[in-house]
Amino acid sequence: MSTGVCLRLLQSAGSPSTASCRRWSLISGCRGMSSVGRGSMNVFNREMKRRQKNWAASLQEGNQYDYLRDEVGGRVADRVYDIARTFPLALDIGGGKSHIAEHLNKEFVERLFLTDISEKALKQRRQTEIPTHHVLADEEFLPFKENTFDLVVSSL
Repeated sequence: MSTGVCLRLLQSAGSPSTASCRRWSLISGCRGMSSVGRGSMNVFNREMKRRQKNWAASLQEGNQYDYLRDEVGGRVADRVYDIARTFPLALDIGGGKSHIAEHLNKEFVERLFLTDISEKALKQRRQTEIPTHHVLADEEFLPFKENTFDLVVSSL
């Protein structure tokens, strides 16, 4: 989205002045959005997101908030257990350190593909009882055919 479009949107919303609209668009990063094709917009810079996740995974105190991710992983696993069936092949999108996988067991998930955009997060993955394949992949451009998986989970 161009700055001009941002300005028009802000002005139509009743924003006070063009100068303040320009200032807002520079602060908000509205200028950074760009069109990637007809009818679609690239809102997030995927390369920057990959760098941010790698940076976060490399922090010494990066594990400080893992208890939150573990809690979410446990809750997602509980939803899987509510289904009460076995999933031969599952996919965890953005799974990084295996926060969901460590709460699952072989009785419900026989094999798991764990994907993440961050190679550093994948290197910090935890051991689980489920046979796991680790794939470095962008969650918006997954390298799998449609209908490959019986279960897809994510805590993104």
